[in-house]
Amino acid sequence: MYIRLFKGISFQTIMDKPKIVPQVKFDTLEDFINGNNNFWNMFAVSHRSRADEPFYKRFREIAPDLAARLEREVHLSWEDRSKKSLPWEKQYPWDKMWEAYKIMSNLVCLGDPYVHEDSHGFLLG
Repeated sequence: MYIRLFKGISFQTIMDKPKIVPQVKFDTLEDFINGNNNFWNMFAVSHRSRADEPFYKRFREIAPDLAARLEREVHLSWEDRSKKSLPWEKQYPWDKMWEAYKIMSNLVCLGDPYVHEDSHGFLLG
């Protein structure tokens, strides 16, 4: 049984909504690049085990094209990076990764593996 609060929203829906655990926020792309905590690993082939984590699955459902693009571009960047000496800020598609981070950082929920109530600043990566 549920109580309808207003059009389309029920009390049960509100009660079932998981609690989002706040992540580190960045004000600029430059701040993100400098403090990203190896976020590019999220999309690297060698770290595909991250794809099984609940927040990543949520991200892929919400932004499947962005997820696929980053998986492809980060892999290519990783391959090229081993052959070239590129500056850090030019190694990866940072603008797209920041876009992904802004989405994904709002998808980390209490109850996800390794996430606790006091995990503020967990910073994916």
